[in-house]
Amino acid sequence: MKFQPYRVSFPLNPPPFLFLVAAVLLCLPLANTLLAASALASEISVSGVETSIQDVINTASPGDIIVVDDGKYDENLFITKEILLRSKNGSGATLLFPKDPKHPVISIMDASGVKVTGFTIKNSASSGVAVYRSRGVKIFDNRITGHVNGLFLDNTNESAIFENVTTENEKGVYLYFSNNNLIEKNKMDSNVNNGLLLHSSHKNIIKENTANSNYWNGITLSSSNDNVVEANESLRNTYAIVVSESTGNQIADNKTMRRLYRILPVILVYVSIMVYLIERRLFILFYDIKNKEHGKLQGLR
Repeated sequence: MKFQPYRVSFPLNPPPFLFLVAAVLLCLPLANTLLAASALASEISVSGVETSIQDVINTASPGDIIVVDDGKYDENLFITKEILLRSKNGSGATLLFPKDPKHPVISIMDASGVKVTGFTIKNSASSGVAVYRSRGVKIFDNRITGHVNGLFLDNTNESAIFENVTTENEKGVYLYFSNNNLIEKNKMDSNVNNGLLLHSSHKNIIKENTANSNYWNGITLSSSNDNVVEANESLRNTYAIVVSESTGNQIADNKTMRRLYRILPVILVYVSIMVYLIERRLFILFYDIKNKEHGKLQGLR
């Protein structure tokens, strides 16, 4: 007696609801992960200057949101985990000063996903915000003034610096060996040296910023390749955009003009020379005509 194998046949076109069921089953692990993460995240308040922001940072868990109340805080903050640090009512109401001016006001080290927003950060002999060896950091909507470097990125990649005001620093924004970052819609004006300086930093996107009225350069690319510099405004600097020992950069649609008072003396010298030459020529022509007329009178006599 021969046994025939049992064959199961499937329809060539299964009903659409089977695809829906399969998709739901595949997404369940991801949904559980997201729900677990959101359940773990907490919002922690720093209520008043008598509370240490650093103490709250130290006790926070990755993913937590730290909300800082209005006031003036004298601290040097160190962040080494993924948190969102924000002010309650914006940069006009929440000021950060360094307790030790030799160090940055905010240091972000060996971290990913850190966000800092809504502060006025002032008066360090180092940096306002310094980011070291980090990834995916976002610094936005801050006012940073009175530092050697307003914003400093050191070996930091795939991060975003946007909608900040960095003014009256030695350098507004400084990228050092930092790649694939976005620098967008910042006001990097009235700094002592550079509005924006890139050194050995590649494949960054720099767009829609202002870098005006800086004493030396608006935007400087030094040994930095394959960056995109577009739709920026760089006016009234000694030099608008400076590219040194750099290749492959795309520089387009920027509005530039050098500082007028540095160009004006050159223009005035040029105009003075032209006026002198014109007057000299007219003087020669005038006396040449006079001499010819005098010769004709002598001939008539």
